[in-house]
Amino acid sequence: MTGWNWTPISLPELNHVRSTGEAQPLPREQWPTWMQNVSDFTGAWFTPLGQPRSGSSGDLSTGHAQAEVLMEPIDRHAPTHRYYRFFYCELSDGRAFQAGPSRDIGFSHHLNMRPAWLAEYKSTST
Repeated sequence: MTGWNWTPISLPELNHVRSTGEAQPLPREQWPTWMQNVSDFTGAWFTPLGQPRSGSSGDLSTGHAQAEVLMEPIDRHAPTHRYYRFFYCELSDGRAFQAGPSRDIGFSHHLNMRPAWLAEYKSTST
């Protein structure tokens, strides 16, 4: 999808993208800096998408993204669990860009508990 605002960002995890197609828990120290500084975020899952790096910022789109990150903030009011998806593109020159948040995540954006398939993961640093 085009029409997103793409923000330059540092996401070192993009340097190690492996196309597994499966969500992997992302430790807090590997989250983008701005997300690390938001205490409401309690989990993150990194999904490599297997797209080749683009040569131009004019090619930035969710269809060309190398990865997406599902973020979980917790709210004190029900529903307590909220989910947002962010997209990441890296250009062949090494610059990385973020778009999002998107509430189109493939399941309900607002829940009262973490979905079972995510419940086994814990994405905080130890």
